[in-house]
Amino acid sequence: MLKNIKYVHPDISEIIRFYPGYVSSLVIEDQDLFRKIAEDFYVQSEGAEGDGILSDDNSSLNIGKYTEMIAQYVPFDINRKSLQAKLYTALERVALDPEHYLGTQELLGNIENSISEWSECLDVELDHSRLSVSSVIKSSGVRFLEDTVGTLERILDFMEIVREFEGDKLFVFFQLRSYFSYADVKLFLETAVSRDYFVLLIDSAEYERFAFERRIVIDPDLCLI
Repeated sequence: MLKNIKYVHPDISEIIRFYPGYVSSLVIEDQDLFRKIAEDFYVQSEGAEGDGILSDDNSSLNIGKYTEMIAQYVPFDINRKSLQAKLYTALERVALDPEHYLGTQELLGNIENSISEWSECLDVELDHSRLSVSSVIKSSGVRFLEDTVGTLERILDFMEIVREFEGDKLFVFFQLRSYFSYADVKLFLETAVSRDYFVLLIDSAEYERFAFERRIVIDPDLCLI
């Protein structure tokens, strides 16, 4: 569980800290630096090395593992490949636990028998490999339900799924406030804070500050204000 996380970057002279009950924000008014920070989060999320460093109690963390970079809001897809893979693994674990094992084996046997029966109706010889739980789960098309109406509500669902399957992370939102109204973002962030999520907002312009926001501003001359 993350407790005392900090983010540092060689081009930002101040440490970005995260506190319970607050969201942290970074306003970068210089376009080149804004793009550089965004690219750094992206390449590290893809597993490459970068300049920014995330730490917890002064122990370095892998940004690719411990952050979720969110820069696309339309459309917003909850069913990321990495999360779906973890969903399949979790379902397979349940299917093979002592409570469900016999029922699972019976189901696999029934499916194999049905395929064999169907095969006899064709004038060709067929061979099919033995079914596995994982192949049945993947072929079922199971997905995380996306029934929330608003994008911000869907993002909250996504954050809860990430915590459930991947643990605590830092959620980094680029230009969130350019897509949604002040009131909507305020309600969204209040909910995120109440659930103890770690949140960093990165914007290219200043917006009205929230009472629960700790902000750092870098002006077009790269001065910290």
